[in-house]
Amino acid sequence: MVTGLQLTAAAVTNASVRASRFEFEKRFWIISAIYLVGFLLSVFDHTSFIVALRHLIAPSITRGSWDAAAFARIVIATGALFMFLSAALRTWGTAYLRTEVVHDTAQHSEALVADGPFRYTRNPLYLANLPMAAGISVLASRSGFVFLLLANWIFVYRLIFREEESLLKTQGESYRVYCRAVPRF
Repeated sequence: MVTGLQLTAAAVTNASVRASRFEFEKRFWIISAIYLVGFLLSVFDHTSFIVALRHLIAPSITRGSWDAAAFARIVIATGALFMFLSAALRTWGTAYLRTEVVHDTAQHSEALVADGPFRYTRNPLYLANLPMAAGISVLASRSGFVFLLLANWIFVYRLIFREEESLLKTQGESYRVYCRAVPRF
């Protein structure tokens, strides 16, 4: 269990890894750039994630066979399922926030939302970014897949640390209580 003092210490410790104001305000463009770089890695790495995964877990399946096509369809369907779950979680979370909060570049910490998915995770919208990255990155190269997952994970955490610090300042003890009751993810 995290105490208020530990949360404050964590905020200070996370100061070096939290997103800057610029990163927060331009998060849409930074996330877009992450996806662009991830897919451009196929220029250097010509092996798709699907082929690499097939070689790893089913090396007996030969290229061009019906089994190879079926394997690719299963991986793509799994990616689509991750995308669907991501969209569902983002939609559920967005329903509990005002439109101007979700689509604004400014940070909003004047109110604490603890309904809907915010009862189970403090960051449902950011959490949804991770299965989204996993779902779409199955279409990238193997290095693009790894880059997309790691870059999204790191950037999401940086954004969360920034928001947590702001909410701690504006909401104080009520945010500390919320943090003790609800996990980050």
